[in-house]
Amino acid sequence: MLMDAALKQNTKRTYTSAQTRFLNFCELYNLTSMPCTEDTLILYISYLFEEGLTASTIRVYLSAVRSMHVFAGVLYPTEMLRVRLALKGAVRQTPQPVRKLPITIDILRKLINNTKHRFDRLLLNAVMTLAFFGCLRLSEFCIPDRTTFSSKLHVCVSDITLDSKSKTLSLFLRRSKTDVDNKGVLIYIGCSKEPSCCAYCAMCAYLKFRNTLQPFDDDSPLFIVPGGNVLAKTYMISTTRLLLCMSGYNPALYSGHSFRAGAATTAGDSGFRDWELKMLGRWTSSAYNIYLRNPKVTVSFASRLVSSE
Repeated sequence: MLMDAALKQNTKRTYTSAQTRFLNFCELYNLTSMPCTEDTLILYISYLFEEGLTASTIRVYLSAVRSMHVFAGVLYPTEMLRVRLALKGAVRQTPQPVRKLPITIDILRKLINNTKHRFDRLLLNAVMTLAFFGCLRLSEFCIPDRTTFSSKLHVCVSDITLDSKSKTLSLFLRRSKTDVDNKGVLIYIGCSKEPSCCAYCAMCAYLKFRNTLQPFDDDSPLFIVPGGNVLAKTYMISTTRLLLCMSGYNPALYSGHSFRAGAATTAGDSGFRDWELKMLGRWTSSAYNIYLRNPKVTVSFASRLVSSE
């Protein structure tokens, strides 16, 4: 179904859960779910807020209700001034979340230093440096929990290429939040010229180790944890928290997104220009599209990031 294909898998999972909750709410209070009324939506907002959901999450739940109406071909209320006021009230009553801190190049060096005696040192160094220098989200190369690996969705051995002549690695992301057309994204990362903190060097070391783990082909998962399981997001987050604690940082102030935020922060402190920052994180902007004809321009970013002092 073409309409169903318009939504990404993560969005569909979120919407399905939210729609089920809305239907249960309507059944509980004997309300008509479709077509819903503005009064029903206001009651639903109040119900969700009392359940402890934030204003931003409530907006997602309302989007799911609207999507349910659209897919069913049922009219959805359009003039909802009272709903907007209710949402505005939820925003004001919602405590502001603590903004997570970035993992900058200095913090990354400390994390790497604390992996020296770990059995998964080569894996962690490869993953952390890749996340930082590639300005990646963990979800772009770690599989979600309770998910079976799929060579069509997740990063495979064939998606990584090492060029020993130019000391450059290229990574093909099969899916990315910024890749709305699902064409895939090719990322180039050059050697940082600091062997102990370099995505290219760490990947070279990891792949040699990867060859000894288990037989594999091009469609095998790239990242394998000791024991044979595919690298999951929770494994990386919990390990990063431990390394942060060992490095003297409060792990509660950081998240899996901190590597990406740290790369952007370090790049900003290093004097990267606006279009370079947008290329580094693959943020949408017409201002830098002319540079996309040569994506290898990002190769020099790694060495500039480690020399930020």
